[in-house]
Amino acid sequence: AKQVQSAIQKAGEPPKGSSIEIRGQIPPMQEMQDGLGIGLLLAMVAVFLLLTANFQSVSLALTAVSTLPGVIAGVVAMLFVTNTSINIQSFIGSIMAVGVAMANAILLVTFAEKHRKESENPQRAAINGAVTGAESRLRAILMTSFAMVAGMLPMALAYGESGQQNAPLGRAVLGGLIAATITTLFVLPLFFVLTRSRARLNSASMDHRVLPGSFVTAKILLEERTDAITLPIAAIVKNNDSTYCCTVTDGKIRHTPITLGLRVGDEVQVLSGLNGNESVVLARAGGLTMNQPVEVLVKK
Repeated sequence: AKQVQSAIQKAGEPPKGSSIEIRGQIPPMQEMQDGLGIGLLLAMVAVFLLLTANFQSVSLALTAVSTLPGVIAGVVAMLFVTNTSINIQSFIGSIMAVGVAMANAILLVTFAEKHRKESENPQRAAINGAVTGAESRLRAILMTSFAMVAGMLPMALAYGESGQQNAPLGRAVLGGLIAATITTLFVLPLFFVLTRSRARLNSASMDHRVLPGSFVTAKILLEERTDAITLPIAAIVKNNDSTYCCTVTDGKIRHTPITLGLRVGDEVQVLSGLNGNESVVLARAGGLTMNQPVEVLVKK
């Protein structure tokens, strides 16, 4: 396609009333290459957004995608060394290499963050997490990369019939995976230390802040007191921010503020506000006003 465009440019301007139009396989091939280039870019953006949602952390997502420049550099270097053109097959191989590289990066970042939060030394938590995460996932990353490289090596060497047709795909995957493995094991831990060295160890999310739309699970431990006063729910009145019950003193209603504890069935514990000697209205307490005269018929 470049040679054809160069020949047209050297020929100069066409005569008046005539035009030059390229036909054949070149126009659809250029459209497919442009579409694959946009698809590769959109894939990177989509991966970054998904990682941000998964980790609930922009810094961890940036750390994981820090391997992408290494993948692209490895693909370009391998195609340049083997004198292979950038075509549809090489684009597909680049997307495959990006997928495998991101899987390894997510694996390492997840374990590194886990070990960082479990570190006993806050000053060296990020370094310990990066080193421990890389050591613990070294075998898994190398096995995945070597298996993929071994599978793509015959294709990259163009063995068999029509080998040259699929060779760009294998070479792109081969170069991308070799560079991605090196980047994942050496460059990614460095980015992890730079981005997580000042992060706190205790947080509700991996980014140490609750993002809008996220969910937080809290565990509340309640202890039932056997010596607490219990009242039926009907005796409790909640008015705005205050909670009280109605007691009778000298034949008049008093609103006595109380602090509630654990609810058991239809009864609730009263932690403070009552001493056990008061006359408490056990039902329909919400309709009684302060200093309203009443007569105690049954004292319980």
